[in-house]
Amino acid sequence: MALGLDEAMLLEQQATLAARERKKQEEERRQRKGLPIKGEILTQQQREAKIWAFMYVISCSIGEVSGYLTNPQECKTDRIR
Repeated sequence: MALGLDEAMLLEQQATLAARERKKQEEERRQRKGLPIKGEILTQQQREAKIWAFMYVISCSIGEVSGYLTNPQECKTDRIR
């Protein structure tokens, strides 16, 4: 079965839109995880802030699991900026 020119162009447009959507979803997923987005350049201050925020979250998680966290209110996510 041969495709007509119109059908081929429609399939190409659909494939292009699907590829763009997949790329957008991948970038959103990376951003949610805090991973660098392709082409993103952070200042040293921004990079260090991300690292400190990550370390804070991990330390709170470890403290909650191990029982060493005496005051659970210490680990509020709103403190992360």
